[in-house]
Amino acid sequence: MGNRARFGLGVSIAGLLFVLAIGGYLFWSPTSPLSSPGQFSLTVVSIDGPPVDVRINGVVVAHVVCHGGSNPAMTPSASFPLPWAVTVTKADGTVLGTWTEAGNNGDRMIEIRAGYVDEVAAELGGGGPPPGPTCTS
Repeated sequence: MGNRARFGLGVSIAGLLFVLAIGGYLFWSPTSPLSSPGQFSLTVVSIDGPPVDVRINGVVVAHVVCHGGSNPAMTPSASFPLPWAVTVTKADGTVLGTWTEAGNNGDRMIEIRAGYVDEVAAELGGGGPPPGPTCTS
């Protein structure tokens, strides 16, 4: 009886692990049907740069600040279909960068740093030197 009970428990644990593994794949796999393949997104992150406005097709859609501010992820909609003309500007109107996003290069990230602004594949974002201790203006 003791061996039989242990075998039953082992099968239950193995079954549970299998279900968790499959569930994890469905939620976190980049090709999962739950991750809406083909849906483009653009995230803007200010690591140690100045506060900026993000414009899509001339319309301000986000204000981004560094160190704890929000990092908006924008996706196409009926109001803002692709392609996008994206412009990042400082409060005084200085243009820090412009990009055309057609959605055919995967998810993208714009990184605002103290010394530069860059647009990269979202999965490559966050590289570069460590953040500075304070935000730039």
